Amino acid sequence: MSTFSSLIPAVAVTPSPRALAVVLLDRAGVDPDAIKSGVTVIGCSGDVVDFVADTVDHLVFGGQSDTPTWEAPSAEAQSHILSGDVHDDKFVRAIAFGKPVVVVARPSRLPDGADIQADRRYDVTSSLTDDVIADVVRLVTRDAVDCAGLADAIGMNALIGTARSNLSGGLVVERLRALAEKKAADDAAAKKEAQEKASADREASKVAPVADAGAPVVTRLRDLSGYGDAKAWGLQLASDIADYRAGRIGWADVDKGVILTSPPGCGKSYFAGALAAECGVTLIPTTYSDWHGGSSSGDTVAKSLGRLFAEWRKKAASGVVIVFWDEIDSIGKRGVYDRADYWYGPIINGWLAFLDGAESRTNIIVVAATNFPDKVDDALKRPGRLEKVVEIPRPGIEDLKGIIAHQLAAPSDPELLAMAARACRGRTPAQIAMLCREARRLARKRGMGVTPLVVIEAANADRPRRDGDLDWSYCLHEAAHAVINLAVGLNVQYVDADAGECCVAVEPLLTRAQIEAHIVGTLAARRADAMIGSGVHSGAVSDLANATALARRAVAQFGLGLGVYFHSDREAELLPDVRGDVMELLETLDIRAARLVDSHREAIIGVAEALRERRYLDAQEVDQVIVDTLKAHCA
Repeated sequence: MSTFSSLIPAVAVTPSPRALAVVLLDRAGVDPDAIKSGVTVIGCSGDVVDFVADTVDHLVFGGQSDTPTWEAPSAEAQSHILSGDVHDDKFVRAIAFGKPVVVVARPSRLPDGADIQADRRYDVTSSLTDDVIADVVRLVTRDAVDCAGLADAIGMNALIGTARSNLSGGLVVERLRALAEKKAADDAAAKKEAQEKASADREASKVAPVADAGAPVVTRLRDLSGYGDAKAWGLQLASDIADYRAGRIGWADVDKGVILTSPPGCGKSYFAGALAAECGVTLIPTTYSDWHGGSSSGDTVAKSLGRLFAEWRKKAASGVVIVFWDEIDSIGKRGVYDRADYWYGPIINGWLAFLDGAESRTNIIVVAATNFPDKVDDALKRPGRLEKVVEIPRPGIEDLKGIIAHQLAAPSDPELLAMAARACRGRTPAQIAMLCREARRLARKRGMGVTPLVVIEAANADRPRRDGDLDWSYCLHEAAHAVINLAVGLNVQYVDADAGECCVAVEPLLTRAQIEAHIVGTLAARRADAMIGSGVHSGAVSDLANATALARRAVAQFGLGLGVYFHSDREAELLPDVRGDVMELLETLDIRAARLVDSHREAIIGVAEALRERRYLDAQEVDQVIVDTLKAHCA
């Protein structure tokens, strides 16, 4: 058996990456003569995949191998080297030619069936030892050196960057030891800085003990405020799990999955942690980025996901676990774009098989979260899978009081707490946590305990800085949305001047009349800018985009136009007939919006003035302001 080091000519200059690969290949017992025929699989860590593949290509095959990345393997090539994330079909095509094939990849990225098809299999690790460092330096510089103690003090980048053929072996080792000393000194300085900061924080906390109240703690769901139906579902789940553990019910009687939806920042991730604490189970967080790992195909991601499923089943063998799948919408829906189906189809199919496949998922509950429930594939929401969609609402006054009290973790005057809650209306739990953190910071600087009054101060300081005319434009714009949406029969939930937002509930099924009402309410604010304010401005860009998108879908996808057909968004944008129908619909509804703004002028101004003063109005308050305004006008 020959070695890779014996293939390096005595007079050749060996770059350090290749020298490292040679040392690792030889230590793994890879026979360069054997891999000149058949199929060879070399598993190695990702940081040396390219080094190993390049070394095999140049030393064994003379740099003449076909090393395809995206294109198909060449039938004319005398050998093939496949490295990195190898597509399953590319591997099959390469071995079908009957030429030597070498696959170099991380074990988790090997193509399907590679271990079975391989004539030989090697595992190459990239762990540094003193002997590995010494062998690399010797191959590069031709000098024997002593590297005792270096493996624990330097990393791979330091080795391949320092070992150069124009340096002596002694000088390379000297520089490596100097780098090790610098790293040790930097680590010691960072540790000292962290200790000094921790000491300073402890001193600051002595001034205002309540400043520690916001430290992260594991909170049970029963102690949280503001989660509405989601909290009720979670408490019922905890009760069912207790019954299941006690043998009073079977696993079939326990909910297996749910999708949590809310605006951003309403505490979906925090809910998952509190739910796990309430149920007394392990929480396993996961996201699309965890499975992706730089993969170049949906099939590869699906295989990575399959390994995670196996790990979760193993953990669940010891008891109930909750898998928290954040941003479920990141994998999209099938049937929207063919190219997206090519990528996401295998991933969605993998999840469907896990959620409701032949293999049991006993003791595994999946809680998924999204800000966009409409973007979740419908098959994932069927019974037995993620069968419920539960909305986490924006917190009301009572919920806000509970959230602030929880964040402050100190006794508070009920009246002051209510004032703080009113000052924080419209904000999500995440934003309130940030405000309370700022309030604690202010309290520490002043050497006082934090109170709801400091929270109010922080909330007021956090408001957007706008001059009088600009602020009035914002208030007028959002007031027009609110008033006209109510006038056309839509359900206005709240209007927020600081966020520049008027929230309107959307029904799951919309008639032509309801769609037109939504478009009218959307276009009305721009009309109010022109007819009551100082003129139209760029702030209406999202209104125009939303109105156009809804009109296009009504005509091209909902079957509510003149034709009976379905076009994708891209097709609808390009087809002249669809574009013409959309433009005609928008122009007609814009005229209707203008008439409504003119007939509700006083109500819009009244709501705008209330918004300028209060900053946030819920549905009941908007109604009351309109009633009071009309009474005053009639009087």
